[in-house]
Amino acid sequence: MNDKYQKGLEVVKDHLSPEQIQAIDDISHYLKDLVIEYGMGEIYARKGLDQKSRKIATIASLITSGNTPQIRWHIAGGLESGVISKEEVEEVIIQMVLYIGFPQTLNAMKVAREVFKETGLE
Repeated sequence: MNDKYQKGLEVVKDHLSPEQIQAIDDISHYLKDLVIEYGMGEIYARKGLDQKSRKIATIASLITSGNTPQIRWHIAGGLESGVISKEEVEEVIIQMVLYIGFPQTLNAMKVAREVFKETGLE
C-alpha cells in the first residue's frame, strides 16, 4: 500500500461510508482503488481546503451536473461523517438555484430530503 492510498483511506471516511466504498468495489475493484488513491489520497488530501469546503464544492458540482446518485452518496457520506450538517446541505442546494435554475435545484432537494429521512434527520 503506497502513501497516497493510505492518505486516501484516512480522507475517504469524511466523504463516503464503508457501504459506499464497497458498492464501488462491487462495480470495479480498480475504480475503487483509483477513487481512494487518486481522488482521496491525491486531490481530497491537499492542504488548500478543509474537508467541509471540499464537500460543499463536491455537492454543488454534482447538483449542477444533475448526477443524482452521486449527490445522494456525497450528502449521506458527509452527514454520516459529520463533515457537513443538514442545514449546510440545504443552503448549498438553495444557493445553486441562482446558477442552474429551479428544476435541478428541486431535484437535488428531493434527493436531500430522502437522505435526511433515511438518516433520521427529518
